[in-house]
Amino acid sequence: MSQQEKLEARVQKHNQACEALHEELTKQFTVESDEDFSQILETVSNVLKKDYIMRSSKTKSAFENLGRISQETRVDLYDTARLFLKEKQQETAALREEYEAKLKAKDEEIKTLKDSVHNLREIRQDKDDMIASTKELNKSLLSQLQERKELYEAKEDKMLQSMAEQKKQAETRLEAARKRKLPAHARPFE
Repeated sequence: MSQQEKLEARVQKHNQACEALHEELTKQFTVESDEDFSQILETVSNVLKKDYIMRSSKTKSAFENLGRISQETRVDLYDTARLFLKEKQQETAALREEYEAKLKAKDEEIKTLKDSVHNLREIRQDKDDMIASTKELNKSLLSQLQERKELYEAKEDKMLQSMAEQKKQAETRLEAARKRKLPAHARPFE
């Protein structure tokens, strides 16, 4: 297998690995978001049920009011989660576009480097020069791949921090909405 074929194979493997990583992260994010949403809904429901049991001496209308508030809270939470997911999908799409643009630029760079290797073969420079050039090319590509990896990891960390902050904000808003919507006699003692 020639040096050029090896280089092409490595680039192809890298591209496949990047695509697989992107798909896996997207799937994982979707699954985790769905699980978190379900857990939040279950927690809210459990809190409301416990509150009802502790205040069982209240009338049926108070229970119906709590049920309505619970439904409104679920709708609000669902809307908030849906908006959050939409924003994350937009961010992911923007990151993907940016990544694809960088890959395209690197593909052009690789094509230029391939043409350079081809020209070196045509003018038949000695093998030692070709081997040295190929080693430098490999170092450059490895360095570029490392830069891409670090950039992607930094963006992923930033995205995860942002997601954690937004989740915390959503929980704060949910708690505030729950307190705001409970009648005064149904609020927990503070």
